[in-house]
Amino acid sequence: TGMALGFDLLVAETAVENDIPFAAAIPCIGQTKRWPKKEKEKYIKLMKNAWKYTVVTPGPYAVWKLFKRNEWIVNRSTTLICYWNSNKSGGTYATVEYAKKQGKPWENIFNECSNMTNIS
Repeated sequence: TGMALGFDLLVAETAVENDIPFAAAIPCIGQTKRWPKKEKEKYIKLMKNAWKYTVVTPGPYAVWKLFKRNEWIVNRSTTLICYWNSNKSGGTYATVEYAKKQGKPWENIFNECSNMTNIS
């Protein structure tokens, strides 16, 4: 998981609750710098439960590092699961497009989860 707000943290939470090991791909140090306190606390708790973690790019936060993190995940995955509303902009769109170019299979669970309210 990329450990971003929303779906990524939900995936990590679900993994912890079900004793499923997960790897955390951190785009850079300071990813949570602008996050609300409650979300930072959740992130720290989840990171303590990660099977392993990797900081993908050195140095402080920059938006482009989020995209590099996503490419890093695609390059190391056999299949990807995303929660994507089919908007043709943003990080999830760019990641799906990159996965397609890399020939990686991907599954969008947006419709299956449309009745869930905890995902942002």
